[in-house]
This record gives sequence, C-alpha cells and structure tokens, in this order.
Amino acid sequence: MARQFGNAFADAVLAVTPGRWSGPIRSEYGVHLVYVSEREASHVPALAAVRGQVEREFMADRHQRQLDAMYARLLDRYRVVVEPRGRK
Repeated sequence: MARQFGNAFADAVLAVTPGRWSGPIRSEYGVHLVYVSEREASHVPALAAVRGQVEREFMADRHQRQLDAMYARLLDRYRVVVEPRGRK
C-alpha cells in the first residue's frame, strides 16, 4: 500500500478502525474515503505453501535473463538502422 499510495496514506489507513469509513485521506493520487472491513495480521507463509509460485517465478526470471542475453548477443552482431517513414 505504501509503495502504491505513499507512506502517509498507508500509516493513516492502518490507524482506521475496522468496520468504519474514514477520510478524506490524502495520497499521491488525491484524497480518498477508505473503508476497512477487517484487519488481519501479516505472516510469513511456509515454503511448502508457496513453493510452486516461487519455482514459476524463478524459472520465468531465468528465462527472461536468457532471452535478454541472447538479444544482446544478436544486437552486437548486427548494425541496426531505423529509417524514417516514407523513405525507401
């Protein structure tokens, strides 16, 4: 929440009593009326609960890095010229 709307907004929302509307609360995007329906304590999930997601994200990141390296090698081998439209 802080990353998206700013620290002051996140702090203000954390102070809102659950089950009540609050505001206006200022963010980097303007002012907001906020309703907090409930508050749940954060926790670090067990690895077993997120292993699949971690593996998918790891593999996707590795694949993207390989593609980036391949494109960089290709770009080093060729001269790229972008001509203005209308020229032949």
